[in-house]
Amino acid sequence: MRKTILFLLACFAFSSQLTSQTQTVRGTIVDLDSQVPLIGATIQLIANNPVGTTTDIDGKFQLDNIPTGRQSFVVQYLGYEVQKLEELVVTPSKEVVLNIKLRESVEQLNEVIVKASSNNHEALNEMSMISARSMTIEELTRQPANFNDPARMALGFSGVTSAGDDESNEIVVRGNSPAGILWRIEGIEVSNPNHFSEAGTAGGGISMLSTNAMGTSDFFAGAFPAEFGNALSGVFDIKLRNGNNNTTEAAAQIGLLGLNAAVEGPFKKGYDGAYLINYRYSTLGIIESLGVIESGGGTPDFQDLSFKVRLPTKKAGTFSLFGLGGDFLSEDDYTSAGDQRRDIFSGKTGIVGLAHLLTLSNKTYLKTVVAANYAGRFYDEGRLGLSTEENVDNDYKEFFEDKSSRVSVLLNHKFNSKHVLRAGGVFSHLNYDLKLEERLFNWIENPDGSYTREYTDDWITLLDSKGDSYSIQSYLQWKYNITSNLTLNTGLHLLNFGLNNNTSVEPRIGLN
Repeated sequence: MRKTILFLLACFAFSSQLTSQTQTVRGTIVDLDSQVPLIGATIQLIANNPVGTTTDIDGKFQLDNIPTGRQSFVVQYLGYEVQKLEELVVTPSKEVVLNIKLRESVEQLNEVIVKASSNNHEALNEMSMISARSMTIEELTRQPANFNDPARMALGFSGVTSAGDDESNEIVVRGNSPAGILWRIEGIEVSNPNHFSEAGTAGGGISMLSTNAMGTSDFFAGAFPAEFGNALSGVFDIKLRNGNNNTTEAAAQIGLLGLNAAVEGPFKKGYDGAYLINYRYSTLGIIESLGVIESGGGTPDFQDLSFKVRLPTKKAGTFSLFGLGGDFLSEDDYTSAGDQRRDIFSGKTGIVGLAHLLTLSNKTYLKTVVAANYAGRFYDEGRLGLSTEENVDNDYKEFFEDKSSRVSVLLNHKFNSKHVLRAGGVFSHLNYDLKLEERLFNWIENPDGSYTREYTDDWITLLDSKGDSYSIQSYLQWKYNITSNLTLNTGLHLLNFGLNNNTSVEPRIGLN
């Protein structure tokens, strides 16, 4: 499997698109801290023939007839810092939908000099300070050798290096263990979202996250805001993008990594709700099923599905149903002690959640996320049967299952342009089922002096553990914008683990 995955990672995927000259760019502009829509904010295309518009009462804007290619925009609003969006990819086959967050200016001046921000990779999380940056889809598709994988893209960031195994694709952040990586999707902790990942690891050969479904996300290499816990290394805070709420769109792409198909669109005209569904299947898995490639040669076979359904209401807030799931299978044939053997490595991962965002006032919002998570990793090893190559007499088995359900609550209040307070908690119920078995055997000496294994019908259990526990996390964080160039972040995170009833208290403080 190692050689096949390395071969896949050395090949570039290709796609086909329709040809057109212009496309629509639209979206919303909101306050960074309170998420309140900004009325009358302006967005302008930076080009020889600039095109601009302002937001409506809901903070929405739409720019028509934008030339295809890489375009840059500048976003401005009175009393807020100017934001520049550089080299966004405008394709002929899909509308560009943006969710722009502006930071309120701390100082009120009689004269203002407007210039583009020098930090075009500022993290989306308003509580972040240093060692944090955003990852855009444009970067994922443009950066060489990352194969649309957030973990491979992070290798280009300061303080991040590879763990030395390209197949496992684990990363080391500031010298910490790769197992200390935290993955979050839509604001809640999830299992490792990678195909061909070992149990208990944070990486894998191929990412389950498709660029068709991902939105701009954050990566933290340390100095986490207080809301992040249960992590000692780095944090991937992944966002799934909303579907197009104006037009139904479909896209298909085929490459050596996989066959990818996506569809998105509105539920009905005049309603802001939308859906997005993306499915991907291994290209080499298709070729193998056609008989072009023989099974047992380490060919990776995988599939995954991701979706997000956004359902806004007039008074009850916005509901978002999201999910990510997939499975993988790899078989390797080899010879050991005269036996023809086969290893079968497989796994399944499923994540489904419901998020609710409720605006309590023009300064306060409440976000609640409920999610369920499943991750299973299975390994079977044995001799190929004498009657048929597909018959495997197992003599070694690994069975690892991890189930969890979580509830996250976050309350954010913006007092003014200087003071923002955030508090919340996460409750996790954890289930585990671990088994490791091996068939007993005896060594038999052959006439030529070599040895072969003679297996019995008896098995020995090396590991058998099943149970459940819980963890409780709570946090409080305060951001104080002392001046336009000086920010103080203080906070406290508490984590209690029910299995040993230990509690860790983590103070957080940063001055930028």
